[in-house]
Amino acid sequence: MKKFIYALWAVLLVGTSSCTKYNLIDTGDVNGNHDTTLWGYLQTDSYNWDSLSLMIKHAEMVEVFEGKGEYGKDMTFFGFTNHSIRSYMLANGYKRVTDIPKEDCAYFLKISIIPGRHKLADIPNGRRSTDPDQIIGTGGKEYKTMEGRKLWIFTFREPYGDIPNAGPYSIYVASSAAKKITRIASTDITTNTGIVHSLPYHYRINDL
Repeated sequence: MKKFIYALWAVLLVGTSSCTKYNLIDTGDVNGNHDTTLWGYLQTDSYNWDSLSLMIKHAEMVEVFEGKGEYGKDMTFFGFTNHSIRSYMLANGYKRVTDIPKEDCAYFLKISIIPGRHKLADIPNGRRSTDPDQIIGTGGKEYKTMEGRKLWIFTFREPYGDIPNAGPYSIYVASSAAKKITRIASTDITTNTGIVHSLPYHYRINDL
C-alpha cells in the first residue's frame, strides 16, 4: 500500500510540475541540442516557427540563420513564434507574412539577434528596478543587437510558491527603446549555428 501511495504521489508531482503559463517549446534531446543549423531547426516545428521561416525568407536573411552571416555560427536569437507574428498581422491588416514590408521583417529579426552564444547559465544574474518608471535594474549585462539596439539582459531565479529563490531561472530582456521588459522561460535550444531562446506566445514582435 505504501509503495502504491508513493507511486501515485510521483505521478501527481510530474503532472503538476509540467504546467506553466509560459510556452516551453520541445527541444531535441535531453539537453536541448539539435544537430542542424538554426535555420534547419526552425523547419522541424511548423506549429511554432513556419511564419517566422517565411519572414526570414522574405527578409532575405536565411544565410544568417545558416551561420553564413556577420556573426557566423556564434549568435543568439530571441525567437518570436507564429502567435506573435499573427497578432502583428491582425493588428496591422496584413493577410500574409509577405505583405509585411521586407525592411520591417529584417528590422524585427535584427533586433532579436545578438552576437555570441549565450545560454541561460552564461547570462549574469540581475534584478528588476523597484522604480516602475525605470526599465534598467541592477546586475545583468548590456548586449548590442544586430540592428544596433542595446538590450539589458539578466537572469533571475523565480520563487517557488512562497519560497524565494527556489524556483527555476528565467531570462529577462529589457529594452529602453521599446520601454518593455520580457520574461523568457528558456530551454536553451542549441543548434550548430546558434542558440535560440523562445519568446512567450503573448510577446509582440516590436517589444525589443
